Amino acid sequence: MNYVQIEEKNKEFLKEYIKETLNIMKFTKNGHLPINTLFPLDVRKVIISSKISIQGADLAKEEIRLLIFKSLKNLKTKGTTSLFLEEFNKDLNSEIALYLSLPENEYCLIFPLYNNSDEISRKRKYKVREMEFKKKSWDEIKKFSGWKDFTKRVSQLINLPYNPDELMKIMINKFIPLIIFTKGRSADHAFQNAYIKYDLFCSILNLSDNLSARTYFFGGPPTHLEAIFPSPYYIVFKSGGDYETLYITYEKYKYDKKGQIKRKNLIFMEKIMNHLERKDEKLRFLIEDSILKYGQALNTLDWRYAFLDLWQILENLSLCRLENYFKMETVINRINALLGENNSSAAILLEELKDTRNKLVHDGEFSKEGLLTFNLLKIIVDRSLLKIFSSQKKFSNTNSLKLFFQHISQSDSNLKETKRIINMIQRSRSKL
Repeated sequence: MNYVQIEEKNKEFLKEYIKETLNIMKFTKNGHLPINTLFPLDVRKVIISSKISIQGADLAKEEIRLLIFKSLKNLKTKGTTSLFLEEFNKDLNSEIALYLSLPENEYCLIFPLYNNSDEISRKRKYKVREMEFKKKSWDEIKKFSGWKDFTKRVSQLINLPYNPDELMKIMINKFIPLIIFTKGRSADHAFQNAYIKYDLFCSILNLSDNLSARTYFFGGPPTHLEAIFPSPYYIVFKSGGDYETLYITYEKYKYDKKGQIKRKNLIFMEKIMNHLERKDEKLRFLIEDSILKYGQALNTLDWRYAFLDLWQILENLSLCRLENYFKMETVINRINALLGENNSSAAILLEELKDTRNKLVHDGEFSKEGLLTFNLLKIIVDRSLLKIFSSQKKFSNTNSLKLFFQHISQSDSNLKETKRIINMIQRSRSKL
């Protein structure tokens, strides 16, 4: 079966792009890619996946990207002719067919949480959507049959000496292991499905401390704005305890202090999770994606990426990303309406920041006062998120929010007329 469909307009681009991607893929003697090439290749997987469609196979975006990477690796390993696109198409179809035939296996995933506060220690498990993360001790994890293989692999990747006892000391002091058993056709599949829930968990905790907060630096290099840093690595064991693989965090963090999760953070997280459960699927996706982007904005030192992450939150909350309609004036007007700004202060500020956004997207230029610009946009994003969180009954689905945006700009007289027509329609229907 031909799962991979490529529109004619994308074929020439993909042919050259796949060729370029194969050229930058360089493997070490042990068959691994250098760490500094992983992020650019991740970006390329996303771009390639956006130019193709998969028919006849129910696969998540991340599953498709993983299969794309596998096909690229296959082509690089065996060498290619000049028929880059044709060979890629053929290999990807084969990988999809093979992947769909695989049985689901159970994996044990370890998510080290950068925190050692009493509040976290008191609670034994955390439920994020349908997944349950259980708190364990490192002594329990150390008993896994694959622990020694894991520590050896870590020492190879991040240049730590092969000393499991020293590694245990670092992890015990800085991290709490959260564990989850889940199924997947592959370790990648199982990890990605669980990681997005874990990332949501951490992003909500960071959100609770950063909403309406401002950060300024007075000399010295910038630091990350979040309190709960990502772990330098995440571990996957087979269900029986044998080591399977690990995943590395690209950005480097200074784990020189413990993140402190307070009781108020956990209460906030539970409220947000309950809030999300009551939303329809589309609106829940937009809000969750916005929370994840907020977390991404806090855990990068590059204010350009942080600024774009925050702007995309406004595109989410204004429904422009859902409608695939990215006219900046619409984003600005809808966010201003959401905030109920009679004096249009949000619109005025966003008009100024719009130029910053456009220069960054189209020309790669960004303000020299990066953190100040970030903070100005964050003011609007924080208030917009709080408005959505506090308007649970008003906006239970995307349709109610869309109707709000449609009618908020109408004059009082037009609203009265609209209401009169709606009442008339309802009365006529009730007589049928």
